Amino acid sequence: MMDIIKLSLHDYENVQELSSEELYRLISEISDIEEVLPALNELYRRNSEQAIILGKKILENNEGDEYLQASVVEFIFEYDKQYVVDFTKKNIAVMHWYIYVCVLNCFSMESNQNFEEKLSQGFIKTVLNKYNYYENKERDQIKEAYELFLKSYSNTI
Repeated sequence: MMDIIKLSLHDYENVQELSSEELYRLISEISDIEEVLPALNELYRRNSEQAIILGKKILENNEGDEYLQASVVEFIFEYDKQYVVDFTKKNIAVMHWYIYVCVLNCFSMESNQNFEEKLSQGFIKTVLNKYNYYENKERDQIKEAYELFLKSYSNTI
């Protein structure tokens, strides 16, 4: 059985020393959540299709915590925006506020890139409406991203 080399975010060279098989296994097992994203990035550099598949698996199987999932959303958004739109549609009703902030920020950053045309008015309204279902203390955490999203897509609604 292959040993997984302990990775450290402070020593990124270790990630590059792992074989693709070790990276795949490290990401799949999510043995250390803080090390999954660097491993995913390194695997993407070597085999983009495999990295995207593993990232989607993390989201689809609700693996890791909300911080890992938010990071994976950002990672996938860079390469497959439509997947994040579909993921949001499917999960908006149960989306953790931290992931919601990530989604809002991703979409807001793309609003200047004609991405707005790809988002339906109904989708934008659904994303905006989700804000009202969070508790007040969560809304305080979300408010800045929400207002940026609202401003970014105000012409669409």
